[in-house]
Parts: sequence; C-alpha cells; structure tokens
Amino acid sequence: MNKTIKFGNRIRFVRKKAKLNQKEFCELLDIPQSTLSAYETDRMQPTLAALVSISEKCGVSMDWLCGTNSVNNDTSSYIDTSEVCDNIIRYRKQNKISQTEFAKALGKSLRTVQKYEKGEIDLTITALCQIADVLHTSAAELLGLETPEMLLRLMKKYIWFC
Repeated sequence: MNKTIKFGNRIRFVRKKAKLNQKEFCELLDIPQSTLSAYETDRMQPTLAALVSISEKCGVSMDWLCGTNSVNNDTSSYIDTSEVCDNIIRYRKQNKISQTEFAKALGKSLRTVQKYEKGEIDLTITALCQIADVLHTSAAELLGLETPEMLLRLMKKYIWFC
C-alpha cells in the first residue's frame, strides 16, 4: 500500500516548484504567513474555499493536492461553494432531519449549522466528511462534482484530514 503524502508536503512542494518563499507564496494566495506555515506542517486544515483557491492559483488539481491522485488533473472549476450550501440543505431535508437534529448529530451548535447552510462559515474537509456521513451521501455529491471518483475516495476514507 502506498504511503499517503500529507497536504503540508504537497503545498510545500507546489511552493518550492514555483520558486517562491513563504512570504511570496502567501501574497499569491492572500493568506497570512502563519496560516501557510500551519498548512505546511499539517497543524491546520484548509477550508474548502482555501483548498479551491490554492488549486486554482497554483494550477494543481484538488485531487492531487489532497493526495488522492498522483496525477495533476484540474477539477477545481467544478466546485461552486453556494451549490455546496444548497446541497447540504437539500440532503438534510430529504433525510427529514431538522436543523436541531442535524446540529446534534454533528456535535455542533444550531448556530454553526445555520452558518454552514448560509455559507457564512467555510467548511473544512473534515466537516464536509462529517456532514456527508450524517446526510447519508458522499462529500463529492455535496460538492456537486460530475466525476468524483478520486475525491470521493478521499472523502470516504478521511485521508489526512482527521
């Protein structure tokens, strides 16, 4: 079995391949240097919005960045964060789960769930995986991906995110 390369190693690789120091890379991504440092050392997970931004600005696929694919195929253009919020609401309602029940199942506050559904909080990949589990769907479905094979495998197995 192949050893999974962690996100921190991949983002560091992308930065070094671009021949940028941390400060320059942070300017490109419009993030604080402390955030990049935390990403590179796997002390912090990127939000979904940050993952999409890194993918788009660095020209790498989310699958590759997340470690589910050794080939860099760009899939970030298929992700619409407002669609993710709509999908969460749709699947919650299909499963006949109230926001209160949903919050309890996630171990979150009702206000946090409301913010998820309004897009007021960027979802981490871990949160997206938990939501997908509670809603009996895949994270790829919540993301609205047309070809979710690699990302779906990532989400189902919680590779490197938890």
